[in-house]
Amino acid sequence: MVDPDEILSLLDKTIEGVLSLKQVERKLKTDFAVVQNLINLGVIPVSTVINPKTRWRQRVVSEEDMDRFADRFASLHMLAHEYGIYFRKIGDKLREKGIRPAFDPEKVRASFYERIAVENYIAELVK
Repeated sequence: MVDPDEILSLLDKTIEGVLSLKQVERKLKTDFAVVQNLINLGVIPVSTVINPKTRWRQRVVSEEDMDRFADRFASLHMLAHEYGIYFRKIGDKLREKGIRPAFDPEKVRASFYERIAVENYIAELVK
């Protein structure tokens, strides 16, 4: 007899310690174009692996690199989600204080800021 659970466990292989680009999109609360632009700028390192399910090459980001990026940078939308403040209000406050995005928003198609540079100003908005 064939055990269906045993076959399923053999077929359901995942690669540990990496995120697909779709997972990176979700983590950054953005879209594929923005993720692609961050990769092209070299701020999110990628590697290519063979997907164990499809046997096709797949670009992935290590969880460690993703965590490092997310700890250091945040988009306006991420900040808005984290602090519960409308993203335009955050953007206006940062512009007013002369804080610029870490990467050219025209190239990335989103505004990412260094967390260390913005958190004090955002805390003022929360009060």
